[in-house]
Amino acid sequence: MTSLAPDPTFDLDELCRLTGVPKRTVRYYMQIGLVDRAIGETRAAYYTGRHLHQLLRIRELSAAGVSLERIAAFEQNMLNRGRI
Repeated sequence: MTSLAPDPTFDLDELCRLTGVPKRTVRYYMQIGLVDRAIGETRAAYYTGRHLHQLLRIRELSAAGVSLERIAAFEQNMLNRGRI
């Protein structure tokens, strides 16, 4: 019998360290809807693997020269197709 490991969770400092994205930028991405909001509030807030993947994808696309507007449109398209 195999058991599934729980989805890892991260605080904001850990998430920033793992992605190389500054806290201020993470908050901005949440504000404009590129990244899901944290789970919980204030210091008890945490982030999951989904947040990690969102930030890594944004960082990769941004490094390739894709604008935040185009990234948002791409993400919305993927969401509408049920691929996210």
